[in-house]
Amino acid sequence: MRRPLPAVLFLPALLFPELGACQSVYSLEVLPSEHFEPREKYTAITGLHVDLHGNIAGLASKDIGGGRTKTTGFLWRASADPVRALVWGDGPSASPCMPRGFDASGNVFLYCGANARNILYLPDESVYREARPREVLMETLGSSGAWSAGAFAMNDVIRATRAAVNGPRQTLLPAKPHRDSSALAVNATGDAVGLSGMLAGAVDGSRRSIVTGLATYWPQGKEDAQLISAPPKSSWTAQVARAISEDGILAGSTSPAAAPMPVCPGAPSAPQITRAFVAVPGAVSSGKDMLTAELLPSVAGDPAATSMTPTAINSVPQIIGNRETFECVEGTLVKDRHAVRWRKESNAWVAELVDRLPITLTAVCFRELVLTEANSTNENGQLTGSGTCIDQSDERITFAYRLTPIGPEELPLR
Repeated sequence: MRRPLPAVLFLPALLFPELGACQSVYSLEVLPSEHFEPREKYTAITGLHVDLHGNIAGLASKDIGGGRTKTTGFLWRASADPVRALVWGDGPSASPCMPRGFDASGNVFLYCGANARNILYLPDESVYREARPREVLMETLGSSGAWSAGAFAMNDVIRATRAAVNGPRQTLLPAKPHRDSSALAVNATGDAVGLSGMLAGAVDGSRRSIVTGLATYWPQGKEDAQLISAPPKSSWTAQVARAISEDGILAGSTSPAAAPMPVCPGAPSAPQITRAFVAVPGAVSSGKDMLTAELLPSVAGDPAATSMTPTAINSVPQIIGNRETFECVEGTLVKDRHAVRWRKESNAWVAELVDRLPITLTAVCFRELVLTEANSTNENGQLTGSGTCIDQSDERITFAYRLTPIGPEELPLR
């Protein structure tokens, strides 16, 4: 297939003078449906994990009729290798696998749900091998370095767990009076985060619970839960810890609350929104093994009805995630979703939309770039997620992306 001539899109800070005079410029590579082999018509493509070398693992979904979709994991390496579908087994017994992260060697942790197996994919050898014996159900939900973390189910109880690749599994206990726990992320030293209690949609898919969770931290080597608390007299609770950096900074989501907005005609109620928080281990609140969190800000100019969900953090520190706004426009509730980044400026956190950063884009996209999700970042500041744009054939396409900082540049101001 003849590819269109490269086009370069530059989204400068002169439209957004609050960015300042010296900011990193980013190079954006996109992975649309046409780059998969064999060729498939995917309706949703998103990058979920990026490793230190810029390799990306993600998910691609396509419609298969009858209102059903088929989802497959993929590996998009930073080299010129073709995109690889992540499927364990052959023939009728083949199982699509969901990527959960990378180890330090660039191998991919997978959860192959149809057979409830935790698999490690070695891309240099094109080999799949079982990461650990199958014990009841252990679902890997996050991984980093030599560590993986997740949850297992036994006797109608779900417990958080973590393990080194070749080591024994360690059960991570919930805080009292909860009986369930889940670990959602782990760093390369083995510190894990997640929640005590259970959110709707349990790990094994068989239970549906509405118990409110509490954000939880399990330092490496310790099985007891350390809860993450809100400051005194706060109207929110820290409900889920979703990410932890290599130096131990945590990020997560608050308890949901009704949006402070008028209800649109036809909308039964105001949408539920959550806020994002950050917490630094070290100081223990009132001797109760509780870490204190602080709220992360919304993007300047966003409406009050804005939901913020952090997804990843590096040691810069840079926190990324997703932001969704709700507004009543001519009697209709309108939602808008964008990737968001938080960074420190003058010792205070600042939120900004990722697709408003100064970006250079080669080929594929032509206009109307929207980065709808940011799901992972590495220590080099690269990001991955999903987005849409109008291509050079004047069609809207969806894609996974690799966003790479390419150095500071003096940008003109208005």
